[in-house]
Amino acid sequence: MKLFNTIFETVNIHNNNNTLATYFYFFSNSNLTYNQYTRKQQIFYKYFIFKNFYFNSHFNDSSKKDILELFYQTQKIFMALYKFKYLFILKFKKYKGEQLDLNFNILKETHKYNITLIENNNKILFNIFDLIKIICTSLSYECNFFAEPKHVKNPWNNSSFSLSNLYNIYFFIKYSSIEMPILFLRYFQSSFCLKKFKDENQFIIKQYIIDNYKNFDTNNKIIYIHKMLDFYNNLAIKNDQIIIDTLFPKEKLLSIFEKFIKIFLLSKFSYESDIRIKNKFKLKHMLKNFKQMQPLFGRRIVTIYIKKLYSISELKYKYNHVFFTNLYIPPKDLIFLNNKSFFIDYNYNMDNNYSIFPSLECKHVQTPLPYNITNLTLFVKSVKFTEEQKHIIQNEFKPIFDNIEFVNYNCICHENSENHHNIESFLQILSNNNIDISNSDQTISNIDISNSEQTISNIDISNSEQTISNIDISNLEQTISNIDISYSYNEEAPIENLIENLIQHFDNLQMNDTDTDTDTDINNYTDIDNDNNTEYDNNTDTDYDIDNTMDYYDSDE
Repeated sequence: MKLFNTIFETVNIHNNNNTLATYFYFFSNSNLTYNQYTRKQQIFYKYFIFKNFYFNSHFNDSSKKDILELFYQTQKIFMALYKFKYLFILKFKKYKGEQLDLNFNILKETHKYNITLIENNNKILFNIFDLIKIICTSLSYECNFFAEPKHVKNPWNNSSFSLSNLYNIYFFIKYSSIEMPILFLRYFQSSFCLKKFKDENQFIIKQYIIDNYKNFDTNNKIIYIHKMLDFYNNLAIKNDQIIIDTLFPKEKLLSIFEKFIKIFLLSKFSYESDIRIKNKFKLKHMLKNFKQMQPLFGRRIVTIYIKKLYSISELKYKYNHVFFTNLYIPPKDLIFLNNKSFFIDYNYNMDNNYSIFPSLECKHVQTPLPYNITNLTLFVKSVKFTEEQKHIIQNEFKPIFDNIEFVNYNCICHENSENHHNIESFLQILSNNNIDISNSDQTISNIDISNSEQTISNIDISNSEQTISNIDISNLEQTISNIDISYSYNEEAPIENLIENLIQHFDNLQMNDTDTDTDTDINNYTDIDNDNNTEYDNNTDTDYDIDNTMDYYDSDE
């Protein structure tokens, strides 16, 4: 401020007015109080003294006019020198390095949308659109939808822009063809005072945040989607609730429900009650329609033929192989090999109500059918791969299958180490009942082993053709464990009911799970038909298939 004092003294040298002499004293170098102030305090002090004299009722109009003229002349010269300094630095100051935008593209000073700023005596080139994005992000900062605007900062050194540069940015936007952002306009009208801007523009800030919800990060969007579904499920009846499995891919969930986020935010955070009520009913109606059109979306379905289903999916979508079925085949990203399950995807055909034969007279548009998954297990089981497909499976998919670590679905059996016997124990029980299982067509049934002290273990029934059923083991104190059922089909009479009956007895013993992982190797799907001397696919993954139907699994239920 010494420059202002010098100019002020020069302008006032020819005045002999006592009032101006008193006024001048407050800006003279002899005023110790004035010299102890910081630059910002001196600027405030300068206008404080001017207003104190100009609006003082003890001075006449002539003195006030002289004070105003003196201050005006001093300020005019003072600001002209500042302008000269700014233009000199702007023209002759060199950039410290290559100027880049926030996408690391090289900037050119001659481009009409690039602005040069002098910040901390450094010359920096910015793209105006980068600055607009920074300004809007800073002024719309929120924490749990409470507006907490921040100072606009230089992205390269994280220091706040000076007041003069904020004005430079504002007028650059104003005199260009770019639309002025509403937040920056209101910030300018608040004299770039952050507290005033926050207190007077709460509604505008919150509405801007909601309108620009797409700028939220992915985690916040997922959180709002789950809150939205919980909000809807609390309002809807049980049959209309939307249940999404917790393992459903987040990216897929976001792509489907992102369009509902704005309506949900308006129904929860809008300042106006009528807007909240209107969007609440709108959201409920839209999600109810979504449930009706996509009843199975997000469900996780467990299947024992997960490897073969994965192969079919890849062959269909990646290699464009044709499978003659109208059943739903999940894409690769919705098949979880480790969990032996897949998810129901969004049915995009439900959104397509257009026709190649449009008619204005047609009032009802035929709605496409939802996904059909009723007989998917039977279809997968009956698929016969060609030689080309087998080659692809062997070379492309088998390495993936070899690296799978399945979730442990195996039966957990506690073996009694004190009473462990071999297969002779079981054979003795069968001989006592006069049953021969070597090559007969008999059915092993109604065997009473309630009082047996033997432990049935390590039983090999790999080539048996009989059906074991109705075994009464209600009072058996021993543990059935380690049963080897790794049998292979022969071409005459495969055992079809053996596994089913054994699992039913395991359930009676309160076993933990019945889904044992004994998948057949992917390259052993074929067998030789002796009659036709041709290869066919019997697809005998020897997992326990209780009823040959899909198991609809809902994690939340």
